Amino acid sequence: LRNRIGEDCGLNATLKFDFGADGKLFIDATKVPNVVTNDDTAAQCTVTVTLSDFDSMMAGDLAPTTAFMS
Repeated sequence: LRNRIGEDCGLNATLKFDFGADGKLFIDATKVPNVVTNDDTAAQCTVTVTLSDFDSMMAGDLAPTTAFMS
């Protein structure tokens, strides 16, 4: 995921994906280079999603809009 985000994704915010018992993914895009960790740090936006749905979205097998609506 670090490679996909790159040095400067342009988000200019902090984002956390909360996978419940499977952990967290924290992205700090306020810094260049962007920082990607598994820390449970406070973020400007937190998205709660199962790890399997996240993996499916990253693989292009699940549309984020479909995941959100279901």
